[in-house]
Amino acid sequence: MPGDGKVRAITGFLSRLGSPRPADDRAERIAASVSIDDSVYPTKAIGKFLGILRGRASPVLLDLGPVVGHNITFLGEELGCKIHVEDLYADLDRHVRAGTLDMCQVGVTGYDKFQMLYVPYLFGKDRMMAFTRSDIAESWRQSLLKDWNVQLLSYVYFGPRHITAKKAITRPDDLRGVKIRVPQLPTLVDAFKSWNANVVAMAIGELYIGLQTGNLDAQENPLNFIVSNSLFEVQTDLTLSAHAQAPRYFMINAGSLKRLSPEDQKSLQSAANDMASAVEKTLKGEDEQYLQTLKSKGMRVHEIDVTPFVAAVKSVGGEQAAKVWGPGVLDKIRSQFGPTR
Repeated sequence: MPGDGKVRAITGFLSRLGSPRPADDRAERIAASVSIDDSVYPTKAIGKFLGILRGRASPVLLDLGPVVGHNITFLGEELGCKIHVEDLYADLDRHVRAGTLDMCQVGVTGYDKFQMLYVPYLFGKDRMMAFTRSDIAESWRQSLLKDWNVQLLSYVYFGPRHITAKKAITRPDDLRGVKIRVPQLPTLVDAFKSWNANVVAMAIGELYIGLQTGNLDAQENPLNFIVSNSLFEVQTDLTLSAHAQAPRYFMINAGSLKRLSPEDQKSLQSAANDMASAVEKTLKGEDEQYLQTLKSKGMRVHEIDVTPFVAAVKSVGGEQAAKVWGPGVLDKIRSQFGPTR
């Protein structure tokens, strides 16, 4: 995942009905103004826009961004558009698998072997990328090709997840009863429940307001997300828990790859390797900058002994990992790359 650290882009695809409709006073009113939160804003552009649409004999497909709130009312009810909503970010890997998209880079995927990497404290500090070069990670690359007809060009670094709160979190008991937003990944939810936190399911777009209003006490995300979403305005403490970390995945449809010449395939793989190395170096450097930014914004930063946190979640994900990865694989990863190896 990188974390849940990216906001999903839910995009509305709007197609105008094929046959032009006769103009009426409602259409003229719409062309003259746009109503937002009971405020009326005059505009000439919308009239021209509607005129172009109505002049087309065939349906027009438009990507007009998030279809929420007044967008639905205006585009759907007022203009009579057909509205189709699709979670493009979540479905990128599906499109690559189907061949409707050649390549993508994603965090959370639907591939079960990758999803299980959100087992808490699977990796020790700076050990995740070493794991991606292991025989286990290479076998998953081959499994992805066999199962999905998708070639993984490179595992790409993404930073660990940390806890922010309105108080210091330095030991598991500090999380007791704390209302914390956690992405609905079973292993992460189970981890925070094991630490006796009150896990709250909340859309990522509502996170800031939830923290601001007190509906939430805490959250967890990578440092880049914490800074870019100004969570330092509604949180006082940062705990460098690094409780979960998973890479991103740069992948290409196998059929698309085969259409390239052998020389171009080699060049693409080389470029993917170089990109992954550059991203790792860049993001690690940025994390240091983010940490300094958060300190400068007044957040108290806590470096902790993770041992008691690790002990409390030792059994989390074990049963699921055995089904997805096979017996003994979780223990093998932890013994070679875990925080207490």
